[in-house]
Amino acid sequence: MLLRVPLARRPLSPKTCARLVASTYTPSTTWRSGSSIARKQPSAVASTRLVHNPRLARAHANSPYTSQRAQIRHATNLASRTAINPPSNVPAENQQLYASLDRLKDIASDYVNQSRLQLALRGLETSRPTVRIGLLGLGRDGDVAARKLARVLLADALGDEGQWEKMLKQPSQDGKPLLLRYGAEDDIPRMNPLVNELNIPSRVLEKNNLEILITTLNTPSGPNITADPSGLAEAILVPPLQTPVASSGRTGFVRYPVHKAIVVGEGIQGCMDFGRLSSALEATPLGVTGAEQDLIQVALSVPRDSRRTQTNDTGLISPVDIEQAGLALDLFRQDVANGAIFNSKWQASNIQAIIKFIASDPIDPVTGDSVGLRPTVQAHIRSTLDSAADAIALSEQVANNAVISNSIPDQKRQEISQAISAWAQHAHTDLQVSLANALDSRSWRRTTWSRLLWRVDDVGVASEEVLRSHWLLDAESTLAFLAGRIEQAGFFRSRVPQPTTADLLNTHALTAKVAQTGGIDIFHSRPWPLAIHFTRQKLLHTLVPSLQARAQALLAQSLTTIGATSALGVWLYIATSGTMLAESGAIAALGLVWTLRRLQKKWEGERETWAAEVREHGRVVLSEVEDVLRTVVRENERGVLRQTDIEDWQRAREALKEVKRALGDVEEVEEKVQEIGVKV
Repeated sequence: MLLRVPLARRPLSPKTCARLVASTYTPSTTWRSGSSIARKQPSAVASTRLVHNPRLARAHANSPYTSQRAQIRHATNLASRTAINPPSNVPAENQQLYASLDRLKDIASDYVNQSRLQLALRGLETSRPTVRIGLLGLGRDGDVAARKLARVLLADALGDEGQWEKMLKQPSQDGKPLLLRYGAEDDIPRMNPLVNELNIPSRVLEKNNLEILITTLNTPSGPNITADPSGLAEAILVPPLQTPVASSGRTGFVRYPVHKAIVVGEGIQGCMDFGRLSSALEATPLGVTGAEQDLIQVALSVPRDSRRTQTNDTGLISPVDIEQAGLALDLFRQDVANGAIFNSKWQASNIQAIIKFIASDPIDPVTGDSVGLRPTVQAHIRSTLDSAADAIALSEQVANNAVISNSIPDQKRQEISQAISAWAQHAHTDLQVSLANALDSRSWRRTTWSRLLWRVDDVGVASEEVLRSHWLLDAESTLAFLAGRIEQAGFFRSRVPQPTTADLLNTHALTAKVAQTGGIDIFHSRPWPLAIHFTRQKLLHTLVPSLQARAQALLAQSLTTIGATSALGVWLYIATSGTMLAESGAIAALGLVWTLRRLQKKWEGERETWAAEVREHGRVVLSEVEDVLRTVVRENERGVLRQTDIEDWQRAREALKEVKRALGDVEEVEEKVQEIGVKV
């Protein structure tokens, strides 16, 4: 029930407000207009719309100016069902799905299309959601063809031609998209900077609760048409609308999502324009697949006046004849007797297939509401979820490709690993051969036990020569070449420079002075592993002095033993006044032989032990260097996905699963309700 309530230009008095509240009517939101329409609502709702600030109300109640200066805040009730911020009143059966979608908006904001998700949320806020159909003109004359198609889809053959039909026959004057809504033709549409709105008293719009957006399809052309096929479906279901930017005078683009889209092409040019899109739309996995198959349709207007041209629908494409449908409509309006001709031409035009596409949702004939959640809204939500899942998979694939591109190929790693194996084998062979040659050299033979008495000081020199001239020299030189090859392969590109000892001790001035005076860089760093060099220096400072000290100790013990036995023999000779000369000589000879034998045994054992330790240290250092090189080749420059990205993908997928479970619960409830209705 509608009442026209005149409003004065001055503010309403409290008595007037109370009278309006008691009569359960609310004033219009248009404050300055002379008259407006107030809708009948419950008194509780009306009172909440007229309640002002209580603190100000108490202060103004005692004021002499209260009757003239009452402050009332009026709330609007004219928001569109698909507006950006409509009043939220989610039905109980949709609350779980609504909450999961709203959570998805926050968690997977980088992967889900926010425009389509917002449209899905608006569809869940009411039990009778409005479905927005997009008629997207393709090519130069696509907008005209889309307007003509909208006319034949929405026109009433039993009624006279309306003014809105004449407007749709003409091309757009300002180039702005056109939004068709159900309403009285004489209603003044709202001002919208994005689209021109037109109210149409169409039974199709009213019965199916539809609104139709007429615009052009903005897609890339030429060889780049299939460069990004995943964006074609998004460009169709979320067509961009031009909007002027007041500050710069240039135009921008605003995404205006639709539930369903019909791509309209006319004539040969339209077919050619669609031909550049057909392969991407049908052959690519991210073009039109899954839930999007029920949301996108292509209507190509071609002559269908003969049986030869009356082809059937081929899945995505529906050939229609808009001109023939308009002619049939005009003939039937001229004379009802042309019903047979109208039926023949109407069937031949195949317009009924497009009507079936836009009005495919079952509607309760009694209440006019959809039976459960509208299938179009469900398909729209599933399509949005599929697009989000594809976006997550694409993001993960791009990240993996980036990791692979920034990593060294496995083939290169295998080649370097084989080179390391060859070096290790050569180094162990070099250790055995070079050490055997060193122990058989002339300088080392000078340290035998028989020459130890006069060559004891040469033990340190001989052992040092073995280490400096024969111990892993060839292996160290080939290691330098191998390290250069590894560095050339790029295994040290992302190496973080570590502070050296010189940096920590601030010894740059000292090293510069030493280099200036002596020409020696004491902190020279070789660009290859220095384990062999450090191990050699360690052996020179540990094993060589110990061997030298052991030789001197054994020689001193031997000389002491020989001296003691000789003194014992002399003492026995003197004590016996020369009568036991043989016995005295025997004691001295026995001491000498036993001492020399002990010296031979001990010293040869020391030499063998020293050689074994040198050999073992060589094996250990070669194994360590090989392990280090293999670790570098195996782990360095191998990209790893960031843990934050992995967690984001996991959270987004969990949010998608939650929405799908909630959507499945809604569908299950609808099936049970339908089963109960059938039984009744």
